[in-house]
Amino acid sequence: MNQFEPSSSDVSSPTSQPKRLHDCIRSIWFGVTMLAIIFLYSSIGSASPPVRQGILADWLGIEWLRFEKTEMQWFAWWPFQAMLGLLCVGLVLATLRIRLNVLNAGVWVIHSGILMLAISSVVYFSSKIEGEAVIFHSRALVLAPGMTEPTSFVVRPEARGIVGVPGHYYDIRVVQLDPGYVIPEGANRGRKTTAVWLAITPANAGQRFARLLLLGYPELTEDYLIESGGVVRAAERQGGRPLVDEGLQIQLWYDPAEYFYLNDTAAVYARFSSDDDWTELRIDGMAKYYEHVDDTAAVWPEAGEPMPPPRPLDLKPRAVGEAASLAGIDLRVTGYLPYASDKTVWLPGGERLNPMLRFRVKAPFAETQEELLARVPGRNVLRLPTGQTIAFEWADDADALARRTARPVPRLGVKVKSLKLDQTINLADLEGEDAVPLAGTDYSIRLQRTMPAGAAGSESPAGLLVHVHKRDAEFHRLVFDGRGDGGLDLDDQLNVMPQPVDADLELEYLD
Repeated sequence: MNQFEPSSSDVSSPTSQPKRLHDCIRSIWFGVTMLAIIFLYSSIGSASPPVRQGILADWLGIEWLRFEKTEMQWFAWWPFQAMLGLLCVGLVLATLRIRLNVLNAGVWVIHSGILMLAISSVVYFSSKIEGEAVIFHSRALVLAPGMTEPTSFVVRPEARGIVGVPGHYYDIRVVQLDPGYVIPEGANRGRKTTAVWLAITPANAGQRFARLLLLGYPELTEDYLIESGGVVRAAERQGGRPLVDEGLQIQLWYDPAEYFYLNDTAAVYARFSSDDDWTELRIDGMAKYYEHVDDTAAVWPEAGEPMPPPRPLDLKPRAVGEAASLAGIDLRVTGYLPYASDKTVWLPGGERLNPMLRFRVKAPFAETQEELLARVPGRNVLRLPTGQTIAFEWADDADALARRTARPVPRLGVKVKSLKLDQTINLADLEGEDAVPLAGTDYSIRLQRTMPAGAAGSESPAGLLVHVHKRDAEFHRLVFDGRGDGGLDLDDQLNVMPQPVDADLELEYLD
């Protein structure tokens, strides 16, 4: 019997499978296939952002297809780098099969260019950083009387600063920005610039006014007086002088950007006190494009929009650097709404009565919509920037209405702690040129002035300016409605004194 010897084609040698893999990778069809896959992947990343962002998860119901990646993250992801790596390996193996001579030099150059492009893509997408730098129009430099160096604050809507020295402070607030302001008159007529409106309230009961600043045109700075009918140029009331307070110097200056915020990362910043430095807590794997909520009851979609499905997050931010102040605190991100805005939605409250008043307020610089709740403390009173106060109260019956609408009798409460004296005096009895003596004491009091709300600052309540005389000493005291702090003592120039002249005497405005 002849022994059968199998041929080499019938038995796989140990090197046959690696050789077949080697031949497959260096084949033309492998290179063409990889180029097609890379083209499809790149098209999804650049031309079809919804697919890259994760819309396939909504279409197919497969949650792991919710990639939630930016374009830079998509091309820096390991699948793209792996495909480029396989393409480069196949291209190198295929190129090595070609003899390098004059006739084939062009092929080598083309393949070398493709390799250089692939390697450059990996380096580019893995090293490039994209982000945003917040750049504001400008920064306001403020130098008030008594200050040796100017202070500053960023000019943006509703920005506010309290500047000055003790006894001479200013409350400065940005009320309007107009980046397309056209200069109406003068040598620069018709030129476009940014206009900044500031509302300025001297804290020493001075006159409130508005100041207009034009970026690039400091010589056109002028003040406006705030009157009941609107605003009036100060120059029209002051014989051509454009500024109400020439000692208050305000200029616009450039505001350089100091921080660069990365697009591909997310973080929260935490601290316990304004005196502490912020601690950065980086959030790895943060969502970017889709809603993630753990409680749909706290979400109110717009009309016609579907309710997002429950899709909770459970991400634990990690501290960058030392975070000793946050030790023992478990902070977790449980939801993300990329296009949400805070709003109040009124829900049925059963049989409980909760009166609510909604109205619009039109001020000289803005118009706002406000809501007041009669039976919620702190939500039933609104103090306007012009100084007036709006209160919403609810009367359940005629007797309650009569009590609420009865005209109050303004009084001045007087306490002398050392004598245990506590009495009230009607303001009508204090009016006149003569001081009214307090029985059983050395004090005599004269009412100098009643001040409406807002006279001593945009948020100040109504008050009284009282002249107090005791033996050989006399001083002024400013008493505000509802504060119950005994009042503030003023010097002869009506500046607030650091210490009370007479701490034994306490006054209270009862309206």
